[in-house]
Amino acid sequence: MTDTGQSGDAQARHLERGRQWLASVLQLGAIEAKIAAEMLNGEAWLTIEPVDNTDAITAALCDRQEHALDALQYLANATLNFEVEPDLQCSYTLEIGDYRKTRDAELKELVLEVVERVRSSGQSAELAGLTSAERREVHHYLSEYPDLVNHSHGQEPHRKLVVALKVEPASGESAQQPDET
Repeated sequence: MTDTGQSGDAQARHLERGRQWLASVLQLGAIEAKIAAEMLNGEAWLTIEPVDNTDAITAALCDRQEHALDALQYLANATLNFEVEPDLQCSYTLEIGDYRKTRDAELKELVLEVVERVRSSGQSAELAGLTSAERREVHHYLSEYPDLVNHSHGQEPHRKLVVALKVEPASGESAQQPDET
């Protein structure tokens, strides 16, 4: 067993199933690519390696306005886990050209900047332009700062994440709980 609680055979099946699904979807879009598949931190990572027009394909899939890679990843998770028992499901992450790793580093830097800004000014700060997956990551990173609270508000596609100093409740009141979506 590995850290996902599933056997190596089950993980290999998830990887192969994900690889085949992604290859067929890319083929429908006339994108010729190799798909590398590996388990990382309990997730199936499917890395797209375009054969031709690498820069154009990477730019199209990673466009911050279109969110194509996020949409493909959502479809992969919804499709590949459809009617699969919860304990047999697998989380899929799609990657191309180190986009996810680079974006994760950017989000961590953004968190450090907003933490410093909120602490130094005492004023809350709003973060806009994040996908729901990115907001979830930022909520997770911000959970390491016990002196801050955070929540999301608004409706997609204009939903924002708000970060503020934690206000200690007066006696008899309960502490504010963040909305982690």
